[in-house]
Amino acid sequence: MSDAAHPDPGLATRADSTATPVVLAALDNSAAAGPVLRTASALAGGLGAEVRAVHVRGDGDRTARSIAEAAGVSFEERRGGVVAQLRAAAAEPGVRLLVLGARSRPTSTRAGHVALALAEDPPVPLALVPPDARVASPIRRVLVALEASVARREALAEAVEVVDGSDREVVVLHVDDEATLPAVSDQPQHETAAYATEFVARYCPPGLSPVRLELRVGDPTRELLEAVDELTVDLVALGCPRSLAPGRAAVVRGVIGASPVPVLLVPLPLRP
Repeated sequence: MSDAAHPDPGLATRADSTATPVVLAALDNSAAAGPVLRTASALAGGLGAEVRAVHVRGDGDRTARSIAEAAGVSFEERRGGVVAQLRAAAAEPGVRLLVLGARSRPTSTRAGHVALALAEDPPVPLALVPPDARVASPIRRVLVALEASVARREALAEAVEVVDGSDREVVVLHVDDEATLPAVSDQPQHETAAYATEFVARYCPPGLSPVRLELRVGDPTRELLEAVDELTVDLVALGCPRSLAPGRAAVVRGVIGASPVPVLLVPLPLRP
Protein backbone atom coordinates (compact mmCIF):
# COMPACT_ATOMS: atom_id res chain seq x y z
CA MET A 1 0.00 0.00 0.00
CA SER A 2 1.49 3.30 -1.07
CA ASP A 3 1.71 6.15 1.42
CA ALA A 4 2.11 8.69 -1.35
CA ALA A 5 -1.55 8.78 -2.37
CA HIS A 6 -3.60 11.86 -1.74
CA PRO A 7 -6.04 11.73 1.18
CA ASP A 8 -9.50 10.45 0.39
CA PRO A 9 -11.97 13.18 1.43
CA GLY A 10 -14.59 10.59 2.37
CA LEU A 11 -14.24 10.83 6.13
CA ALA A 12 -13.68 14.56 5.95
CA THR A 13 -17.04 15.17 4.33
CA ARG A 14 -18.77 13.09 6.97
CA ALA A 15 -17.06 14.73 9.96
CA ASP A 16 -19.00 17.37 11.82
CA SER A 17 -18.09 20.14 14.21
CA THR A 18 -20.31 19.14 17.10
CA ALA A 19 -19.13 19.70 20.64
CA THR A 20 -18.59 15.99 21.27
CA PRO A 21 -14.84 15.24 21.00
CA VAL A 22 -13.70 12.23 19.00
CA VAL A 23 -11.09 9.57 19.72
CA LEU A 24 -10.15 8.00 16.40
CA ALA A 25 -9.07 4.34 16.42
CA ALA A 26 -7.02 3.35 13.37
CA LEU A 27 -7.68 -0.37 12.87
CA ASP A 28 -5.62 -2.58 10.62
CA ASN A 29 -6.87 -5.94 9.38
CA SER A 30 -5.25 -8.03 12.13
CA ALA A 31 -5.85 -9.15 15.70
CA ALA A 32 -3.85 -6.08 16.83
CA ALA A 33 -6.96 -4.01 16.06
CA GLY A 34 -8.54 -5.33 19.26
CA PRO A 35 -6.07 -3.71 21.71
CA VAL A 36 -6.17 -0.49 19.66
CA LEU A 37 -9.93 -0.22 19.94
CA ARG A 38 -9.93 -1.12 23.65
CA THR A 39 -7.32 1.58 24.30
CA ALA A 40 -9.35 4.14 22.35
CA SER A 41 -12.44 3.29 24.40
CA ALA A 42 -10.55 3.56 27.69
CA LEU A 43 -9.11 6.98 26.78
CA ALA A 44 -12.42 8.23 25.41
CA GLY A 45 -14.01 7.67 28.81
CA GLY A 46 -11.74 10.25 30.43
CA LEU A 47 -12.39 12.78 27.66
CA GLY A 48 -16.12 12.26 27.44
CA ALA A 49 -15.47 11.47 23.79
CA GLU A 50 -17.02 9.36 21.07
CA VAL A 51 -14.94 6.56 19.58
CA ARG A 52 -14.82 6.19 15.82
CA ALA A 53 -12.90 3.55 13.88
CA VAL A 54 -11.10 4.14 10.60
CA HIS A 55 -9.49 1.52 8.37
CA VAL A 56 -7.29 2.16 5.35
CA ARG A 57 -8.05 -0.73 3.05
CA GLY A 58 -5.12 -2.79 1.85
CA ASP A 59 -5.60 -6.53 2.36
CA GLY A 60 -9.32 -6.47 3.07
CA ASP A 61 -11.31 -5.20 5.99
CA ARG A 62 -13.04 -8.24 7.46
CA THR A 63 -11.17 -8.34 10.78
CA ALA A 64 -11.13 -4.58 11.31
CA ARG A 65 -14.82 -4.21 10.46
CA SER A 66 -15.94 -7.14 12.63
CA ILE A 67 -13.98 -5.84 15.66
CA ALA A 68 -15.55 -2.40 15.30
CA GLU A 69 -19.05 -3.78 14.80
CA ALA A 70 -18.72 -6.09 17.81
CA ALA A 71 -17.85 -3.06 19.95
CA GLY A 72 -20.71 -0.99 18.54
CA VAL A 73 -18.33 1.60 17.08
CA SER A 74 -18.90 3.45 13.81
CA PHE A 75 -16.58 2.20 11.08
CA GLU A 76 -15.16 4.21 8.17
CA GLU A 77 -13.13 2.74 5.34
CA ARG A 78 -10.69 4.82 3.33
CA ARG A 79 -8.43 4.09 0.39
CA GLY A 80 -4.98 5.43 -0.38
CA GLY A 81 -1.71 5.81 1.47
CA VAL A 82 -1.97 4.77 5.10
CA VAL A 83 -0.02 7.68 6.58
CA ALA A 84 -1.68 10.31 4.41
CA GLN A 85 -5.16 8.96 5.11
CA LEU A 86 -4.69 8.73 8.87
CA ARG A 87 -3.11 12.17 9.05
CA ALA A 88 -6.07 13.63 7.16
CA ALA A 89 -8.57 11.82 9.36
CA ALA A 90 -6.86 12.99 12.55
CA ALA A 91 -6.95 16.60 11.33
CA GLU A 92 -10.75 16.60 11.09
CA PRO A 93 -12.70 18.91 13.44
CA GLY A 94 -13.38 17.41 16.85
CA VAL A 95 -10.66 14.75 16.78
CA ARG A 96 -8.70 14.96 20.03
CA LEU A 97 -6.64 11.79 19.83
CA LEU A 98 -5.51 9.21 17.27
CA VAL A 99 -4.96 5.65 18.50
CA LEU A 100 -3.07 3.13 16.36
CA GLY A 101 -0.74 0.17 16.49
CA ALA A 102 2.80 0.81 17.71
CA ARG A 103 4.54 -1.95 15.80
CA SER A 104 4.05 -3.61 12.43
CA ARG A 105 4.47 -7.19 13.72
CA PRO A 106 3.67 -8.82 17.08
CA THR A 107 7.23 -10.11 17.46
CA SER A 108 8.92 -6.83 16.50
CA THR A 109 10.85 -4.77 19.03
CA ARG A 110 10.90 -1.67 16.84
CA ALA A 111 8.34 1.02 16.28
CA GLY A 112 6.37 0.55 13.08
CA HIS A 113 6.93 2.83 10.10
CA VAL A 114 3.36 4.15 10.17
CA ALA A 115 3.62 5.06 13.85
CA LEU A 116 6.95 6.81 13.33
CA ALA A 117 5.72 8.67 10.24
CA LEU A 118 2.64 9.96 12.05
CA ALA A 119 4.72 10.98 15.05
CA GLU A 120 6.54 13.44 12.79
CA ASP A 121 4.52 16.61 13.44
CA PRO A 122 1.24 14.89 14.35
CA PRO A 123 -1.98 16.92 14.11
CA VAL A 124 -3.16 15.55 17.48
CA PRO A 125 -1.63 13.49 20.30
CA LEU A 126 -1.08 9.84 19.37
CA ALA A 127 -1.67 6.76 21.49
CA LEU A 128 0.48 3.91 20.18
CA VAL A 129 -0.61 0.43 21.22
CA PRO A 130 1.58 -2.70 21.25
CA PRO A 131 -0.02 -5.67 19.44
CA ASP A 132 -0.06 -7.70 22.67
CA ALA A 133 -0.73 -4.75 25.00
CA ARG A 134 -2.26 -5.19 28.40
CA VAL A 135 -5.06 -2.66 28.17
CA ALA A 136 -6.65 -1.46 31.41
CA SER A 137 -10.18 -0.14 31.37
CA PRO A 138 -10.56 2.22 33.02
CA ILE A 139 -7.00 3.55 33.00
CA ARG A 140 -5.97 4.06 36.61
CA ARG A 141 -2.27 4.87 36.72
CA VAL A 142 -0.39 6.97 34.16
CA LEU A 143 3.37 7.34 34.03
CA VAL A 144 4.46 10.69 32.58
CA ALA A 145 8.13 11.00 31.62
CA LEU A 146 9.22 14.58 32.18
CA GLU A 147 12.43 16.39 31.38
CA ALA A 148 13.40 19.60 33.12
CA SER A 149 12.09 22.14 30.62
CA VAL A 150 9.13 24.45 30.21
CA ALA A 151 8.31 22.83 26.85
CA ARG A 152 7.95 19.48 28.59
CA ARG A 153 5.75 21.14 31.21
CA GLU A 154 3.37 22.25 28.47
CA ALA A 155 3.33 18.74 27.01
CA LEU A 156 2.64 17.31 30.46
CA ALA A 157 -0.33 19.63 30.85
CA GLU A 158 -1.82 18.35 27.60
CA ALA A 159 -1.09 14.72 28.48
CA VAL A 160 -2.78 15.07 31.86
CA GLU A 161 -5.80 16.69 30.20
CA VAL A 162 -6.17 13.56 28.08
CA VAL A 163 -5.70 10.99 30.82
CA ASP A 164 -6.50 12.72 34.12
CA GLY A 165 -9.60 11.98 36.15
CA SER A 166 -10.77 11.87 39.73
CA ASP A 167 -9.92 8.18 40.00
CA ARG A 168 -6.62 8.24 38.11
CA GLU A 169 -3.13 8.51 39.55
CA VAL A 170 -0.45 10.47 37.71
CA VAL A 171 3.15 9.42 38.35
CA VAL A 172 5.78 11.80 37.00
CA LEU A 173 9.12 10.17 36.22
CA HIS A 174 12.30 12.22 35.86
CA VAL A 175 15.57 10.49 35.08
CA ASP A 176 18.93 12.15 35.76
CA ASP A 177 22.30 10.96 34.64
CA GLU A 178 25.48 11.64 36.59
CA ALA A 179 25.99 14.94 34.77
CA THR A 180 22.58 16.35 35.75
CA LEU A 181 22.24 14.80 39.19
CA PRO A 182 22.02 17.51 41.87
CA ALA A 183 24.79 17.72 44.43
CA VAL A 184 24.08 15.86 47.65
CA SER A 185 25.23 16.95 51.07
CA ASP A 186 25.69 14.81 54.18
CA GLN A 187 21.87 14.67 54.48
CA PRO A 188 20.80 13.11 51.15
CA GLN A 189 17.22 12.45 52.24
CA HIS A 190 16.64 16.17 52.78
CA GLU A 191 18.41 17.14 49.55
CA THR A 192 16.32 14.69 47.54
CA ALA A 193 13.07 15.90 49.10
CA ALA A 194 13.99 19.53 48.41
CA TYR A 195 14.94 18.71 44.81
CA ALA A 196 11.63 16.90 44.27
CA THR A 197 9.63 19.80 45.70
CA GLU A 198 11.46 22.32 43.52
CA PHE A 199 11.12 20.13 40.42
CA VAL A 200 7.35 19.79 40.80
CA ALA A 201 6.95 23.52 41.45
CA ARG A 202 9.04 24.50 38.42
CA TYR A 203 8.16 21.93 35.78
CA CYS A 204 4.72 20.50 36.60
CA PRO A 205 1.82 22.59 35.28
CA PRO A 206 0.03 24.85 37.79
CA GLY A 207 -3.21 23.52 39.18
CA LEU A 208 -2.29 19.90 38.57
CA SER A 209 -3.84 17.57 41.11
CA PRO A 210 -1.29 16.00 43.47
CA VAL A 211 1.18 13.84 41.61
CA ARG A 212 3.66 11.22 42.68
CA LEU A 213 7.20 12.07 41.61
CA GLU A 214 9.69 9.32 40.84
CA LEU A 215 13.34 10.39 40.59
CA ARG A 216 15.78 7.93 39.07
CA VAL A 217 19.35 7.89 37.82
CA GLY A 218 20.57 6.04 34.75
CA ASP A 219 19.72 5.46 31.11
CA PRO A 220 16.32 7.15 30.45
CA THR A 221 14.89 4.43 28.20
CA ARG A 222 15.88 1.59 30.50
CA GLU A 223 14.71 3.40 33.64
CA LEU A 224 11.39 4.29 32.07
CA LEU A 225 10.66 0.75 30.91
CA GLU A 226 11.64 -0.65 34.31
CA ALA A 227 9.31 1.84 35.97
CA VAL A 228 6.43 0.67 33.77
CA ASP A 229 6.72 -2.81 35.25
CA GLU A 230 7.69 -1.86 38.79
CA LEU A 231 4.88 0.69 39.20
CA THR A 232 2.27 -1.34 37.31
CA VAL A 233 1.18 1.57 35.17
CA ASP A 234 -1.57 1.42 32.54
CA LEU A 235 -0.26 4.08 30.18
CA VAL A 236 3.00 5.93 29.46
CA ALA A 237 2.91 9.58 28.34
CA LEU A 238 5.88 11.22 26.60
CA GLY A 239 6.55 14.62 25.13
CA CYS A 240 7.50 13.97 21.52
CA PRO A 241 9.93 16.11 19.47
CA ARG A 242 8.85 17.07 15.97
CA SER A 243 11.57 14.91 14.41
CA LEU A 244 12.19 11.22 15.07
CA ALA A 245 15.06 10.93 12.62
CA PRO A 246 17.66 8.27 13.50
CA GLY A 247 19.94 9.55 16.21
CA ARG A 248 17.21 11.78 17.67
CA ALA A 249 14.38 10.99 20.03
CA ALA A 250 16.06 7.74 21.07
CA VAL A 251 13.90 7.47 24.19
CA VAL A 252 10.67 7.81 22.21
CA ARG A 253 11.75 5.19 19.69
CA GLY A 254 12.95 2.82 22.39
CA VAL A 255 9.79 3.09 24.48
CA ILE A 256 7.45 2.64 21.50
CA GLY A 257 9.33 -0.48 20.51
CA ALA A 258 9.41 -2.13 23.93
CA SER A 259 6.61 -0.83 26.16
CA PRO A 260 4.07 -3.49 27.18
CA VAL A 261 1.40 -0.80 27.67
CA PRO A 262 0.05 1.92 25.35
CA VAL A 263 2.24 5.00 24.87
CA LEU A 264 0.71 8.48 24.55
CA LEU A 265 2.84 10.87 22.49
CA VAL A 266 2.15 14.57 22.97
CA PRO A 267 3.81 16.85 20.38
CA LEU A 268 6.24 19.32 21.93
CA PRO A 269 5.87 22.99 20.97
CA LEU A 270 8.01 24.16 18.10
CA ARG A 271 11.00 26.21 19.21
CA PRO A 272 10.93 29.83 18.05
